[in-house]
Order: sequence, then C-alpha cells, then structure tokens
Amino acid sequence: MIDYLLEVKRENKKELKTYTANLSLGLSNPTSTEQIIPFLSPREQQELEQFKFEKRRREYSLGRYVGKKSVQSLLNNTAMEDISIINGVFNQPVLYYPNSSERIQVSISHADHLAVALAFPEEHPMGIDVEKVSGDNEEALLRQMLDTELELLKGQQLLLNQGLTLLWTAKEALSKVLKTGLTVPLSVLAIHHLEKTDEGYMCEFKNFLQYKTYSWLFDCYVCSLCLPRNSLLCSSSEEIRKVLLALLNHQSTKTFN
Repeated sequence: MIDYLLEVKRENKKELKTYTANLSLGLSNPTSTEQIIPFLSPREQQELEQFKFEKRRREYSLGRYVGKKSVQSLLNNTAMEDISIINGVFNQPVLYYPNSSERIQVSISHADHLAVALAFPEEHPMGIDVEKVSGDNEEALLRQMLDTELELLKGQQLLLNQGLTLLWTAKEALSKVLKTGLTVPLSVLAIHHLEKTDEGYMCEFKNFLQYKTYSWLFDCYVCSLCLPRNSLLCSSSEEIRKVLLALLNHQSTKTFN
C-alpha cells in the first residue's frame, strides 16, 4: 500500500510549526477480510466477529487495515498487530499502541469498496471523509442541505450530485474532528463559504469558524479533509488530487501485505 506524508504548517505564538500526518487508501476484494485478519489485534478480531454480514465485515477490516498502516507510518518500529483501533461509544476510532512519546490519533472513512485513513498528531486535530458520487442518493442529500448551502453550489463547475456529495463529506469530516459524528443536527455543521482552489474546493463553517475543509474529486469519489482554519497544507490541491488518483489506481492491483 502506498502512503502519503502530508505536512501542515501553523503559526503558534509567532513560531511556525510543522505537523506531519499520513494518508492511506485501500480497496477491498472478495478475499480481503481473510487477508487482513492476521494483521488485526485480538481486540479488533473480537469486534470483527460481532459483524454477521460480509459487507460490514469487509468495511471494518479494510478500515482497520488502512488506519493501522497510516498510524504505523508515524510510529517507527511498531508492528501492525500491536496497534489497535477500537470503536468508541459514538463509533469513533480510539487508538491504542505501545508506549511511545508520540501522541497520535486516526480518522477513518469508507465508501463502497474504498477506505481512507488519516493519522495525525493529537495536538493538531484533523478529520477525513470519503463518499462515492451517485445519483441514487441525490434526493436524500438534497433534503439534508440548507437553502443557503444550495446557493453556494450555484456558479460552481460541479454536477449537482458532485456538489451535494462534496458538502456532505465536508460536514462529516468536521463531525469527526468534533468527535460527535452525525449525532448533532446537521444545521449545526452548516457551511457558509465554498470556493474553488486549483484542483479542489475549500469550505468554511458558520458555527465553527476555527475549522475549514479541503475537498477533492477523484475518479467517482469525493474526499474531504478538515483541519484548523489557520493551518496551511504544504502540498497543493493539485498534488493531493493526483496522489489520491495514484493511490486508487495503484491499490486496485495490490494484495494486502
């Protein structure tokens, strides 16, 4: 699996500090769950056994695999089996790993046969979400959007289902930073600004001015990354979109190892 190290710069008390996160992506296949089980910790294997339907077992195992791969890239000399990602009370990922001076957290998202994960320093909160663009859920997404949010889509070079999916993933990414998931009214996560960047989009929030999201369309997916508003991605949106496409195309031919 290819990992991509993502650097973020932020000025704290007149000191410019760099934070390193790691992005991982994986695709499932008919035998992926069986391939991944040896890399799961005992606690993760216990959680996996609670799922009876193969689709949910595949999502869980793939999400844990890419999450652990992402974390492993930030923790030197840590075996995959020694890293555990357990569901919290709101199904948020809770990370356990051997004693380390590093304080790491992880954000995980699934869509169809795809999973993405972002490992990041705890002192610099981030969240990630990915969704497949589909006309099948267009009406459902329309019902979840505010009129002001639909106005933001006008004039953007986006198909309606692309724009709706982009706004949805931006809200989901924020909810993961807040660790609420979608247990809060969606109006609380309202988006009040949307603008085009070089190869993506940037959103800002009405009630959480301290955060922003960057979003990228790649293949038939949208991926959104939420981070503090005053933090700067060192990579361009164009580069990140190319990385997402490269990861997707590369991973489609790989087995798990």
